[in-house]
Amino acid sequence: MANKLQFEVISNSDPEFLVLNNTSIYEAPAVSPTWKLKLPCDTAYKTVPISPIPVQNINAILLDIVCVDCETNPLPDGIYEIVYQEGAGPVFSTVTKYHLRTNQFMKQYQELLLKIEHSEFTVREDQVIKNICMDLDILIQSAQAHAEQDNIDRAQELFTKASKIIGRITKQLIAC
Repeated sequence: MANKLQFEVISNSDPEFLVLNNTSIYEAPAVSPTWKLKLPCDTAYKTVPISPIPVQNINAILLDIVCVDCETNPLPDGIYEIVYQEGAGPVFSTVTKYHLRTNQFMKQYQELLLKIEHSEFTVREDQVIKNICMDLDILIQSAQAHAEQDNIDRAQELFTKASKIIGRITKQLIAC
C-alpha cells in the first residue's frame, strides 16, 4: 500500500512563520519528502526538504526571501500554493493545497477595530466604519473559503478587494 499524503496549514498570528502539520499516513518510510511553496505573486516554487515530522515551521530564510533592511522578516500575505511531495525519480506522490495568508491584513484590521472601540468619531462615522468592517469580514471569510476550494482566481479577487478597502480606510484614518 502507498503512503497517504495529507497536511494542514495551522493558523497562527506570527507574521514570520507559516506552520504546516504533516498528517500523512505512512505504510512505508517516506522517500525524499519535500515542501514546495509558490508564494503570492511568484511563478516558481520554493523547495524546502524535510523529514516527515508532524509540524514544520516555514520562514522567509528557508524560502530564500530575506529583507536586508528589515527588523523582522514577515512572509507576504496572499495565496500560497503548497505541495507536499514524496518519492523519487518518475514515481512520486503529491498533495496540493491553497492557503490564503492574511497575517498583515489582520493586523491592520485589528488596528481599525481598536479605533472604533475608542472612537473619537461621530455616531454616523462610527456606523460607517462598522459597516465597512462587516464587509471586510465577509470578503476575507469568502476569500478563504474560495482558496480552500481551489477557486484561486475568485479568492485572489476577494482578497485584493479587501486589501484595497483596508488600505484606503487606514490612510483616511491616519489623515484624520
